[in-house]
Amino acid sequence: MTAPTLSLTEVQTLAAVESFLLAAMGSDGNTIEVVRGQDNRVAAPASTNYVVMTAMLQALISTNETTYHDGAFDIVPMPGVRMDLMPRDLSVQLDFHGPASGDLCTLVHGMVRTSYATDAFAASGFDVTPLYGTDPHQSGFLNGEQQIENTWIFDLHVHCNPVVTSGQDFAGELAIGVISVDAAYPA
Repeated sequence: MTAPTLSLTEVQTLAAVESFLLAAMGSDGNTIEVVRGQDNRVAAPASTNYVVMTAMLQALISTNETTYHDGAFDIVPMPGVRMDLMPRDLSVQLDFHGPASGDLCTLVHGMVRTSYATDAFAASGFDVTPLYGTDPHQSGFLNGEQQIENTWIFDLHVHCNPVVTSGQDFAGELAIGVISVDAAYPA
């Protein structure tokens, strides 16, 4: 039996978030950078304004939906599989740094519940769609030079649909017979 596989990873989900952020902020990645949070020994981006995104919480939003596929009847017979769809609400904390952090935060937050955001996520090619954003708040950030930087934060919630695929045995045919229990298993 093969090991289970995951169709949508955290890295792929954050790639969809990053592509939306860059599209919404009108950046080609040179002016405003988007980086992943919680990386050790990595300096802050050289850009004046940048966004740090950190995956915070994965909440299951419905019961898993399980489907099965018996590959024995395919043109080229394949092993059977079980597919478990696990719809999730992934919360991604977005920290906007720099002098334009308040404006960029307001811009992105305002775009989350629009068709623009839905289209931008769809263009990523991953099964991720925007849900909503929490209310933004200002939070001073103490940088490596012990200086306070402007920082605005909100949590972006996205709906993602990872599927876990695992091997599944099926009975292609059964042989039914009668066994005399007394004869086969004497007392």
